[in-house]
Amino acid sequence: MRKPAPQPKKAIVLGLDGAHPELVQQLVREGKLPNFERMVQQSVFKAVTEPFPAVTAPVWTTVATGACPGTHEAPDPFQPNNSSEPADRADPAFDGRNSKAEHLWQAAERAGKRSILVNWETSWPPKGDGIQLEGYGPGLVNLDDLAAELTEEVGPFFASRVREAMEGGSVDKAAFYELQNYQHQWLAKAIGYLVETQPWDLLFVGAQCLDPSGHAQPESGSSVDDRRDNLSHNYQSIDRVLGSLLDLMDSETILAVVCAAGLGSNMRSELPNGPASAHQASSLVIMMGPNIKKGVRPQRLLDLTGIAPTLAYLLDFPVPAQADGPVLWGVMEDPDAKYKEMKLVRKQLDRWKKLYAGLAIEYDLNPRPEID
Repeated sequence: MRKPAPQPKKAIVLGLDGAHPELVQQLVREGKLPNFERMVQQSVFKAVTEPFPAVTAPVWTTVATGACPGTHEAPDPFQPNNSSEPADRADPAFDGRNSKAEHLWQAAERAGKRSILVNWETSWPPKGDGIQLEGYGPGLVNLDDLAAELTEEVGPFFASRVREAMEGGSVDKAAFYELQNYQHQWLAKAIGYLVETQPWDLLFVGAQCLDPSGHAQPESGSSVDDRRDNLSHNYQSIDRVLGSLLDLMDSETILAVVCAAGLGSNMRSELPNGPASAHQASSLVIMMGPNIKKGVRPQRLLDLTGIAPTLAYLLDFPVPAQADGPVLWGVMEDPDAKYKEMKLVRKQLDRWKKLYAGLAIEYDLNPRPEID
């Protein structure tokens, strides 16, 4: 029997709110996303279906839990304060306590693994003992000493929502790009510092500029070329964040890029077949690393509910308790790797048991093992 394929020990997940498969491919062909191009050549690249409703809070929760929205119950996208209040009185749905399902990082902790969460939507307040920067713009850190340390070592984080600033006219497009790039550079530096100074097995990173930028685009008053230029700037800024994550890769790490929540309706003119609704159920997954196929676009349908179970399987983590999704066997070079690994382990165990049984008889050791 051939030796099993090398197995990963760590995973990095980059979530992109509002990234679109067609735009990624188009900008890669134009040579504007060198890090995406570098990753696609070494990865599984697949447009996938999103659960309904295809909006941010439920979808990001699905990615992290493997559970359908009907299981995790993260609302869409606003919820009444309680059932006795009018429906027009709502709280934002990004509070992580809304989810009734276990997250992958919580399942990993059951196996003694450590996680770092940076700006992952719907994850704040923290659930677990890992390191976490707030899940809706890293203005909060769950460890007070670490907050001061990051400010000193990385610099201050500009936490305001630049989309609202641009829409309100308080900043122009050039300032918008500058603030956006600063936020992404800060995230990249903070991630680099955390993985160098803290123990970790699982790293979740969120980047939200694509979705807000899409919503901020005007329906009229600017040309299609102007809007495409805006999109290009946004994707290139994300591409640089991806480059910093690729630099963290080694032979034992998986990197998964996951789009969550489709592109806004006002972007339809930038696509050959643009969406007709505010969000669409077309998403994107790119995966690379040990035992992941290279340069392949699987024919089999993939679903976002499969991301968390697949990572749990590959990393020998417990599967999140309420996960609905399947393991995505089609992304693996050797789906039987775990079986082969276990067969070798059992073979070695049998050899040691027989060796010990012989020693037990020779030296009259007690207890003597039972050999089938």
